[in-house]
This record gives sequence, C-alpha cells and structure tokens, in this order.
Amino acid sequence: MKPGGVFGLWADGFLEDSFTNLLGMVFESADSQTIEFDNPLTGGSSEGAVYVARVSL
Repeated sequence: MKPGGVFGLWADGFLEDSFTNLLGMVFESADSQTIEFDNPLTGGSSEGAVYVARVSL
C-alpha cells in the first residue's frame, strides 16, 4: 500500500474488536464503526461494521 493509503472494509454483522486491534498492529491507525441501515429485503433494519485503517505518510 502506498504511503498515505487507506484500507476500508464493509462487513455484514457485528463489529469485531479483535479485527480492529489486528488492523492497529499492521497500520498506523485503525478505527471501526457499527452502521445501522434500513434493509428493504427484510422490511426492518440491519447492522454492518465498517473498518478503516491508514498507512502513515
């Protein structure tokens, strides 16, 4: 990955702190958020996890 590059991943389901911690061991910074969204297939809401990590400049 180039300096200043960003890794992003959307995952179905719940946030996994262990994966965020692993990203933090490999990248300069790592963060994760749970995203709740309307699901038109179920007529309800669903959750996903978004992971973002950055390589230093």
